[in-house]
Amino acid sequence: MLVVEEKVDGANLGLSVAEDGKLRGQNVYDRAQGTFWSVERRNELMRQLDIAVVPELAGGRFDLDRLQQLLGRSKLSDGPAEGLYLRRKRTRPSSVEPSSCAPSSCRTSASTGPSAGSK
Repeated sequence: MLVVEEKVDGANLGLSVAEDGKLRGQNVYDRAQGTFWSVERRNELMRQLDIAVVPELAGGRFDLDRLQQLLGRSKLSDGPAEGLYLRRKRTRPSSVEPSSCAPSSCRTSASTGPSAGSK
């Protein structure tokens, strides 16, 4: 099961700054647990801190064609999306494994195996 979010500038750092100066949250890494927080847990923290989260585009199972269809106009600007941020849900509800890919790297990595945009 994947959660697909729009990749935004700085998302690999966990936070990015929008053109209007607002922070957007993408990741929370728990050093003690050695894993990223779930989308739900991250969203709750960002809500409490009054930090916007990046747009969630879809959830479920996807083939490469469907992922490419999700690439397009950004939900945050008038230009194209920078890429997709893929989160694979794990059996433990508190963790996900995030990875990101730009349109060109998604196409390239899909031909080499299932780990498109691995971290």
